[in-house]
Amino acid sequence: MDEAPFAPTNRFPPQLTAVLMSHIQGLAMRYGALKTDLPKLAELLAYSIGEAAPSADELMRFMRLESVQRELESRWDVWLEQSADKAKTWRLVNLAMPADPQRAAARLKARPQQADSCTWCWLAEPGHRGVLQPYRDLNGRAVGGVHLHRACKAAWTRLENMVMRSDEK
Repeated sequence: MDEAPFAPTNRFPPQLTAVLMSHIQGLAMRYGALKTDLPKLAELLAYSIGEAAPSADELMRFMRLESVQRELESRWDVWLEQSADKAKTWRLVNLAMPADPQRAAARLKARPQQADSCTWCWLAEPGHRGVLQPYRDLNGRAVGGVHLHRACKAAWTRLENMVMRSDEK
């Protein structure tokens, strides 16, 4: 048998994939951070695309692909991942930074009201302490009140570096 082992792949044409990715990014930018079920996310995506949108089942299959999630995070500044909660909700988070160093500094100072929320995206993770990790400075000391998701940590670090560089000028 010459068949390759089954591996989930993106079966959408490249043009449609780019459209889907850009609309997912647009949703992340519009909401900042969203925690919802996958059918609702597919509904929002279909509404964003309009009449040319694939079916909800196709959109959900597309968003479930690990390769799509990795590409969104690495190239589109978007984190899309299924939560570990009982409801199996999904997180959609905008990882893009503000371009203005003053806005970036203000973002670093802002803190969510709930202690069990991520400091970057402010999504609450009640009862799931392992999902949020304390942020450590360059000396390895935990920064008080800063707890981040894995993907949000990279965005937070980039933001912190941007503010530090702007302070040096």
